[in-house]
Amino acid sequence: MANIIPPKSAKDILFKLSSHIEDFKKEIISESIISQLLDSHIDELHIKNIYVVDDKTAPDLLKSIDSKRIWSSPDKTHQVLGKCVPIKVKKSISNILFYNIAIYNRSKPLFYTIHHELGHAKDNYYRGDIKPFIYNETNHFFNPLNSYYIHIIKSEMAACYYSYYASSEDIIKSHLEIIGGIYSNRKNTLLAVNGFLVCDTIWIIIEEFCKIIANQIANPSLASISLDKPYEFPQALFEILVSMKSEIINHFESYSNYNKDFDNCLISNLIKLIEVMKFKFSTNEEGDFLINI
Repeated sequence: MANIIPPKSAKDILFKLSSHIEDFKKEIISESIISQLLDSHIDELHIKNIYVVDDKTAPDLLKSIDSKRIWSSPDKTHQVLGKCVPIKVKKSISNILFYNIAIYNRSKPLFYTIHHELGHAKDNYYRGDIKPFIYNETNHFFNPLNSYYIHIIKSEMAACYYSYYASSEDIIKSHLEIIGGIYSNRKNTLLAVNGFLVCDTIWIIIEEFCKIIANQIANPSLASISLDKPYEFPQALFEILVSMKSEIINHFESYSNYNKDFDNCLISNLIKLIEVMKFKFSTNEEGDFLINI
C-alpha cells in the first residue's frame, strides 16, 4: 500500500475552482483521487498537497507556488489535465499535485492522469533532478531549448514508466494523435523558414513519441501495439521516429543515472528529423541557428 504524505483522506484534497461545485461532488472527487492513490503501484508518495483546479484558477495558483512555471501544454493547444510541482526543503523533496476538474467532466474519468502525475512525484524524489529549465520564447538560441526538452523528456519518460499499470492502447493512440495534431497545427510555420519553431516542434514530436516508448517498455502488453502514422504526417519523419525506438530503449536502461549518451541520442535524432525538414544547424559568434539546406 502506498505511503501517502500527508494526504490520507478526502479532507486532504484542496479545491481551487472559479465556479461553484456542490459539496457532494467534491466529496466524490476527493474519494476518487484517494482511491487512485491507494491503488497506485508506487511504494512511497512524497506529496505535500493535492489541488483540484480548473483552467481559470490553475495559472495563478501555480505561479504563487513556483513563479517560473506556466499552466500550458508544450504546443499551447492541448488542455492541461495535471501537473506535479517538486519542492525542495533542505535535503528532502516533496511534491504538489494539480488535477484539472476537467478529468471528471467526462463519461470516463481520465484516471491515467492521476497516476501519471504520481509517476512524476516518484521520479522527482528518486532522481532529485528538479532544477527548473525555463522555456523562453524570446531567446532564440538552441542550446537552452535543447537542454529544456532533454530535461522534459527524461521526466516524462519516467512518469510514463511508473504509471504503466494505468496505461492502455487508448493512451498510446492519444500520443500519436497529438503528434499528428502538432504537425498539422504548425505545418505552415514549418514551411515559413522559422528555424526556432521548427526545432521546438520537432522536440515536442520527439517528446510525445518517447512517452509511447516508455509506456511500451514498462507494459509488455502495450509493446505489440501497431504504431500507425498519423494522417498527413510525413512518412520520412515517422520512419525516423520508429527507427530511434530501439536506441531510446537501450539508453533508458541507464535510468536513474541518465548520462550524456542519452542526451546525444536525442540530439542526433533531432538533427535527422530537422534535416528531413530541409534545415540544418549553423553557428557563428552570435549563437546557433537553423538555416535552409
